[in-house]
Amino acid sequence: MTTTTTATPTTTVAVYGTLRAGFGNHYLWAEDPQCSARPGTARVAGFAMYSAWNGGFPYAVPDPEFSIVAELIDVTPECLERLDRLEGYPHHYDRKVVVATTEDGGTIEAWMYFAPAQRAKEIAMDCPIVPSGDWADIGSVGGWDDDEDECPECGGWTDDHERECPLVEVDA
Repeated sequence: MTTTTTATPTTTVAVYGTLRAGFGNHYLWAEDPQCSARPGTARVAGFAMYSAWNGGFPYAVPDPEFSIVAELIDVTPECLERLDRLEGYPHHYDRKVVVATTEDGGTIEAWMYFAPAQRAKEIAMDCPIVPSGDWADIGSVGGWDDDEDECPECGGWTDDHERECPLVEVDA
């Protein structure tokens, strides 16, 4: 009996926040047997990382002075659609092809999600920068508890938490 397998085309994506190993949304691609992580990490130049929602998740904002740390994952078209839904592409995050430099000095093109232009300006003014560009340096310290999905300020969680929590400061 001959078994034939067909290779599924994959796309490389640079993930830098909650989609990385050890963070809350990692399962969205890691549980798919047709998706895989490349070894090590990579740097993507031309982006600064900002911490939103008190450390709940990051944004990459175009900035030529900085670079961010990412993991490179190979995903199927179906998985890319799941990631697009998570990231709210193209409204909440945009995505484009970037050049990532691997630990061994090689380069690879990969899709990466980043803040759209108008949101990027607001984020750069309102959110703290992650100086190292590595979300692993932030972890869940001061942010949402990945296991509990609760507000670090009051312990509550609702869809409209920004407006409802008296402890979360929201610009009027």
